Amino acid sequence: MFVHPSGVMQIAGRHPEIIKARLVISSEDNNDVMTLKFAAPGADPSLTDVVEDSIQTVLKLRGSAELVEADSLPDDGLAIEDARSYE
Repeated sequence: MFVHPSGVMQIAGRHPEIIKARLVISSEDNNDVMTLKFAAPGADPSLTDVVEDSIQTVLKLRGSAELVEADSLPDDGLAIEDARSYE
């Protein structure tokens, strides 16, 4: 799976209510799982479905979206976090 940080920014740019976003790549049963964690204060929870559609449109990959609090996303400048375990 190859995703460029600009793709994450494109997804966030499609939804002006998103103030922070980070794509987290994890592993379940030896399969990569992609989750876009995003902060959008005051947004309706149904925004996750719309963001999931944007993930598939922009990245041409399936992924899930998770609405989180802004302070749960670190301010380290990373758009993509590789949280896979290779053990």
